[in-house]
Amino acid sequence: MLIRISAVILIILCGAFFGVDRSEKLKKRVDLCRDIEKMLYICEYSIKSSDEDVYGITKRIEEADLPGICFIKNIPVSYKAGANFRVDWERAVFKSQLPYEERNLLIEFGSVLGTSDTERQLRTISAFIDEVHTLYEQRRFEYMKKSKLYRTLGMLAGIMIGIIII
Repeated sequence: MLIRISAVILIILCGAFFGVDRSEKLKKRVDLCRDIEKMLYICEYSIKSSDEDVYGITKRIEEADLPGICFIKNIPVSYKAGANFRVDWERAVFKSQLPYEERNLLIEFGSVLGTSDTERQLRTISAFIDEVHTLYEQRRFEYMKKSKLYRTLGMLAGIMIGIIII
């Protein structure tokens, strides 16, 4: 009987941890959107203040130490002969295993970064900031709505399986 009770407690804990894990994944997506928004503000500031090239901007982003933007470490910090910034950016984003919407947004941003004059780039970055903010609100709403559900369902599934074992 002691073994069954221990098994039931272990299963309940596993269910609870599973629910918490799913909830944390939702929270990480919210944090990622916030980091992308900060990255866009850094790009906007860099273009406004010093009119830096794309490699200078990536260096500033890397120095900002945004945990969700870890792919930036895989992009060269200076131009090398034969290098293509957009290809390097896209390759780095794909390697980072980001969620689908965020990955596509970052790839699209990387393809337009540094391709036009200052004013047009600033307008493009503003449009991306609006898009990321909308995505952030969507992710935050999803987190608020589903995180408690995941934790509760995990716990209840553990309890249900535990009752079946007893």
